[in-house]
Amino acid sequence: LQFLYFIGHMISIKAPSTGEVQSVCKVGDVVRKGAPLAVLSLMKMELRVEAKDNYRVEAVKCKVGSVVKERSEMFKVTVVEAPAEEEAVAADVPFKDRVERLKARRAKVKAMGGEERVQRQRELGKLNARERVTLFADKESFREVGGAAGSITHSVPMKANTKK
Repeated sequence: LQFLYFIGHMISIKAPSTGEVQSVCKVGDVVRKGAPLAVLSLMKMELRVEAKDNYRVEAVKCKVGSVVKERSEMFKVTVVEAPAEEEAVAADVPFKDRVERLKARRAKVKAMGGEERVQRQRELGKLNARERVTLFADKESFREVGGAAGSITHSVPMKANTKK
């Protein structure tokens, strides 16, 4: 079933699936047909919520990092005429958001849990991971790849089970 919308008609855009919002356009953005309004993450897969027509975003009902449920309202948009080149949101705007998040994640990884955790390792007489690698790898022979892949978790070690 396909609906026809006329210029000036306001419609609601709903989430096609449950997922975490990775990027989202802003109120006032003019989005060309086929460009992403948002990007959702579903079990390590990416789902683009694309504009089915040329839209002006009137309201955003989700934010980056939030989880949207399938069929929940994400946007209120108005159908508009094809926007001028300089007015349209480029399809790579969400990509720029992802690049910024990746840079922040890499900085967090490079900090190895923060100065407090690194200092705690030193107080225990231990080297951090990068220092240990330099001990057994030739200079300039090691290059860290994928340091920001996966998830970053730091857990507190469990106390040993002491049975009497």
